[in-house]
Amino acid sequence: MKKIILTAFMCLLVFTSVIFPVNILGEDTVTVTADLPYHTKIAKADGTFTDVCGYATFTEAIAAMNASSDANMVVTSSSHTYNGGVVAMKDGIAVSAASSTINLYIPGTTTKYTYITTSHMLYYYSTTSSTKAKVGISGYIGEALLSQLVLIPRIQVIGQSYYYVNTIGDIVHSYAVFSTTSRTPAKYYTYTYMKAPSFMKQSVKYYSLDGKTFYTNPQLTNLAGTISNYYNILPVRSKTKYTAAELNYYISLLNQPTSVLNGQAQAFIDAQNKYGVNAVIILCIAFLESANGTSNFATQRFNLFGLNAGDSDPNNASYYSSVAACVNYMAGDFISDGYCDANTDFRYFGPNLGNKQQGFNVNYASDPYWGQKIAGRFYALDKKLGYKDQYAYNLGISNKTDYVYYTPFSTMTMYKMAMKTSSYPVGIPVILLDASDPAYYKIQSDMPINDITGLTDCYAIYDYANDIGYVKKTSIKIIGPSTLIDKTLLNQIIAAAEAVDKTKYTAATVSALETAYDAAIAERDNVTTTQAKIDAAYNNLKAAYDALVLYIAVTGVTLDKTSVSITDNLTPVQLTATISPSDASDKTVTWSSSDTSIASVSDSGLVTFHKNGTAVITAKSNDTKVNFSAACTVTISVTAAGSNTYGIDYINGIIYNVDSNTDTAAFLDNVILPDGYTAGIYSGSTQVSSGIIKTGMTVKMSDGSVNKTYTVAVKGDLNGDGAVSISDLITVRDYILGQCSLDGACKLSGDINSDNNVSISDLVEIVDIILGK
Repeated sequence: MKKIILTAFMCLLVFTSVIFPVNILGEDTVTVTADLPYHTKIAKADGTFTDVCGYATFTEAIAAMNASSDANMVVTSSSHTYNGGVVAMKDGIAVSAASSTINLYIPGTTTKYTYITTSHMLYYYSTTSSTKAKVGISGYIGEALLSQLVLIPRIQVIGQSYYYVNTIGDIVHSYAVFSTTSRTPAKYYTYTYMKAPSFMKQSVKYYSLDGKTFYTNPQLTNLAGTISNYYNILPVRSKTKYTAAELNYYISLLNQPTSVLNGQAQAFIDAQNKYGVNAVIILCIAFLESANGTSNFATQRFNLFGLNAGDSDPNNASYYSSVAACVNYMAGDFISDGYCDANTDFRYFGPNLGNKQQGFNVNYASDPYWGQKIAGRFYALDKKLGYKDQYAYNLGISNKTDYVYYTPFSTMTMYKMAMKTSSYPVGIPVILLDASDPAYYKIQSDMPINDITGLTDCYAIYDYANDIGYVKKTSIKIIGPSTLIDKTLLNQIIAAAEAVDKTKYTAATVSALETAYDAAIAERDNVTTTQAKIDAAYNNLKAAYDALVLYIAVTGVTLDKTSVSITDNLTPVQLTATISPSDASDKTVTWSSSDTSIASVSDSGLVTFHKNGTAVITAKSNDTKVNFSAACTVTISVTAAGSNTYGIDYINGIIYNVDSNTDTAAFLDNVILPDGYTAGIYSGSTQVSSGIIKTGMTVKMSDGSVNKTYTVAVKGDLNGDGAVSISDLITVRDYILGQCSLDGACKLSGDINSDNNVSISDLVEIVDIILGK
């Protein structure tokens, strides 16, 4: 009784020292009940702990921790050697600390569910007893021995595993590996997992227990979104759409000259066809297990999968006579006869790569991310080769423990979608073949059927066409589309489009094909697509494919004129280009002038002359695959004044059709003078150097010995005041009514429409000029 009272007093004293900082021993850690096996302590960010109270039993210590409002309170045990002896905490992470691997047990039992390698981070949930803690990793939440765990309280966590989105839009998993003596991860390893969904952004850390549900905080409470990795859940009872040649090409891109995988893709295709195991899945397992075919086991034993290289004795790995021999053993004996044997093999947890909760990864490898890494390799291969395999199958997963039947409504079962002796795991994936039955899905069977007995037999040769089963629709959750979608035709036309040699077809039809192809790929990979959209994408791409036009190169360009000489008539000249051959794919040309101040050319080849000089007009073929052009030399050497803007009456010496409000400088710029001539504008006898041109002004040209004079006629300015006004309108009206006469420059000023007659239409145009129209 006295001991109990003393203990209580000492605990009260310690609590007081926490509330009112009194350093009783002159040290940071206060130990007043060291003789008791369990203590509650306050974890600090620097890795130290402040002792709170000691307890005789684990149960008492846990109760005290749970009753405390301090988020950093932990329970320590004097028998636990890691991180200050922490055996329980309110929040934090766990690290596997065994010498090689640790077991994860079904909660509340001593039954092993799976196992993982040492030094990995696990999510911590609670400590369930004095010897076990509830932890999770790679999809599985179970119990592990406390003696094999390091518990790190949240305040002391320096780093942990996370996911992020890289610069090219892929999810990368960065997982931490620890030592038992440091809270800082010893190293981070990374691998590409899959394409990032829209809810995941760059520069954000995401956390996930299973690689499916992602959170933005390490406590897994702030949901970001969920995903489904097609490559990870795809059953091996599928077929790749890639040929051996395509897979060999991908292997060559790995640039591993010593790899035994080089040129060996046919072995994987043959194994797929013989044993019913997807060739790319086996190949990607080989990539991971053999360092792309360069490991010692691969090069010296042809062992591509680490077969029989156990964690305790890796050197026990088997020898094989060839790559094909190893691949056949892996596909036939190891997977088809083993991991896919739902009736008799303890390793069956589903027919897919999976994780530590479901799939091959449960028992195949101690690496908790083995399945996700291989799925990432599959994704990388499919991405590089054109996504032929992505979403090629319609998939579902079990939402309860149920059986696969030989026929709909049959009581005769083929196998159970779970461990043979248990009701777990849930989430077994299936390939959905048909949904026409109202109550059952037709699926690809995980197990082969014996041709003689008609019953499942793991040793039978797998037959994709006949090895099928039926499962209740109520037991399956569809992954992706809610109805089965046939993408066969779409994938076929996509493959055809990818095989097109684009250099042989016209750019326009290739561009249309590329646009339709991009749309088809996007629709095929859209997990919420419909059959109608798939069919539309197929029709669109097929139409573009059928519309491809063979490219015919230009072999030459000619012009109808190779030279033009202008001495008096400045009327624009039309040039015509002829392309050879007549059926060339691109018969267009681009026109250009070597000097546009002398002569310019329109897009149609119409040449306009501006001043004396020489310019070269060129027509160049727009066919970018060749280089052909033709040229015409234009020489302008007028002997009399000319203009391509105004009209010139050489007999009467009048320059007409001049717009009102034309500046004197602009006027002269549009008059071409003979060589050696200069010109000036005069109003009466006074030379004008600025202002606007008026009817009646004169242009005097001279070369020093010969003088030529032209009178100017401005449209609408009949009275020569430089403006178009009511006075001019009245003059035109009177002329039309026969009340006055017009001649010379005055008459040409009234002929607004240049039809050699002053009429009502000219009167209307003058009205429009006055009104500013």
